[in-house]
Amino acid sequence: MRVRFVDVYVLRGDAPRFAVLVLRRASGGRNAGAWETVHGSVESGERPEQAAVRELREETGLAPLRLYNVSRVEAFYQHRTGEVALIPVFAAFVAAAATARVSAEHDRAEWLAPAEAMARLAWPRERRALEDVLALFCQGDGGCAARTVGWALSALPDDSDVPWWRVINAAGRISLAADDHSAVLQRALLLREGVRFAPGSAGAVNLSRYGWPAEAYDSVVAAQTRAASSRRSRRLKGLRT
Repeated sequence: MRVRFVDVYVLRGDAPRFAVLVLRRASGGRNAGAWETVHGSVESGERPEQAAVRELREETGLAPLRLYNVSRVEAFYQHRTGEVALIPVFAAFVAAAATARVSAEHDRAEWLAPAEAMARLAWPRERRALEDVLALFCQGDGGCAARTVGWALSALPDDSDVPWWRVINAAGRISLAADDHSAVLQRALLLREGVRFAPGSAGAVNLSRYGWPAEAYDSVVAAQTRAASSRRSRRLKGLRT
């Protein structure tokens, strides 16, 4: 196994309203039209963090104000060489007014809200890694802290009327593994409330459409909805094995 590549997730602005940079592969190269993060090879004699800074500069013209090791390493098998390539993951924070210029590898760069960036990225490993970046650095935002809130909600008694199933992550996805029975139950409860998921097993919820503002819980209608949803939840819990 060798450290062969680096992935760099580029963020600008302040938490919880970060913008995430995504790049589109240019025609004529590999995976033309696919959206990705900054990605590149580690050169001979170069440390991964040095490669991260260099690749960021070469692909976007940007220099990081702060560079963080996300403590995540991706891996994939290179069948031509029979090696497992390791990919350390970094988060680079740039100036709030920073603009990116694309290199010959890409033909377009966009700054997107985290949920939009997650949906745009072509590779599952990049979506997973961006979720980790957001969990680490989006302090103070309910969406970014969904996983922590979920741990607390998991301890609720079965007869609780707290709508635990409405807690999803910053990308609009259910944080549990798709084959986890609780994830199936959570999806069913959200669908019963009229929430729609994007196509695919890992489809995301459009948070701008289905997000629940805090003020909604002050209304009598919201209270009635919560009570009805809780009753449905208790009925569906009978499905658990």
